Amino acid sequence: MNMKKVVVLLCVAWMGAGAFGFSFMGPPTAELEQAEWKAGYTFSYSELDIEGKEVSGGGDKYTFKDSEVTRHYFDLGYGLFKNFELNLLLGVASVETGDFDYDDGRSSPGDFDGSDDFSYGFNAKYTFVDGETIDWGTMLQMTWLSGDGKWEGHDEEFEAYDLQIAVGPTIDMGGWDLYGGGYFYKLDGDLKAKDHGTRIWKDDLEEEDSYGGYVGAAFKIMKNTDLAVECSFSRDTLGIGASIAWKF
Repeated sequence: MNMKKVVVLLCVAWMGAGAFGFSFMGPPTAELEQAEWKAGYTFSYSELDIEGKEVSGGGDKYTFKDSEVTRHYFDLGYGLFKNFELNLLLGVASVETGDFDYDDGRSSPGDFDGSDDFSYGFNAKYTFVDGETIDWGTMLQMTWLSGDGKWEGHDEEFEAYDLQIAVGPTIDMGGWDLYGGGYFYKLDGDLKAKDHGTRIWKDDLEEEDSYGGYVGAAFKIMKNTDLAVECSFSRDTLGIGASIAWKF
């Protein structure tokens, strides 16, 4: 079985496995030539454990287990100059928390289910080694998301941002590209609850894992149109993402 099939099968298999702490990144190197544009769509599904700490309560710490974040983004990119590109992400995201376990052994159901709300972000990619078959680059991506929901009859608000920094190669495999590398991931947010319009508590949230690796494959499916699929992994998480983009 060739490497192209192995990467695709691994990504498909991991779509139903483990817990996810990840959003789609794409190649860590710049994909656009200077003054070239890109328009596309990206999808990511994340299932992750989120650490929480009570701010307006007793200061207890807990972990939301298997929380879910689903995102749909319109991706508009531009090659600002040689080997450097910027991408704007606009779309919607939904957030659903899982059950939460306190550090002292207590458990409680977490049923916050936020609808699709506006989400946005950006990423920047820079190729610092431009080789014949292997390029090396780095990327930085930030997204912001929010949502409204209910928990035990209380109105809740969720606001957060996540940051990803990746470094790695993009390898020309002859007709398709293999890419990946290591990444740093951080999620930071607030969860607020209100009862009849009066705030009763506020918690700080963050994602548990911070470092991981990822691998992906990009294919030209027609003229100026690329499809990419990728997998990420860290200490105890796995993730998947996909994107389709048209260059012009």
